[in-house]
Amino acid sequence: MLGVFLGVLLEMFIAPIPSALVPIGAGILLISSELPFLEAVASCFSIIALAGALGATIEPFFGYSLGYLGGRFLIEKYGRFIGVTWREIEKAERKLRESGMRSLSYFSHGQF
Repeated sequence: MLGVFLGVLLEMFIAPIPSALVPIGAGILLISSELPFLEAVASCFSIIALAGALGATIEPFFGYSLGYLGGRFLIEKYGRFIGVTWREIEKAERKLRESGMRSLSYFSHGQF
């Protein structure tokens, strides 16, 4: 259960990991093929779905806290590793202010 939680938490941060890979892999590894169908479904829900949902719910708080508390310092120090400069952040912020909610839905999907 901890592995599923951490796997979902990591896949939210690391883009190349497909989001369905962690629960599918957990289902293959954790659910016995000899279980009756209803027990297997209950196991999937109790072991995989709850841990995955908890990880996916908690992850945005880590990202938000990292940006809120680290913000400019982290971008200026480590931004070159991810290809972002503080100037680009300010440009995106200016665009958000100008176009409002329309661009918020566009930027929330990571399409800069």
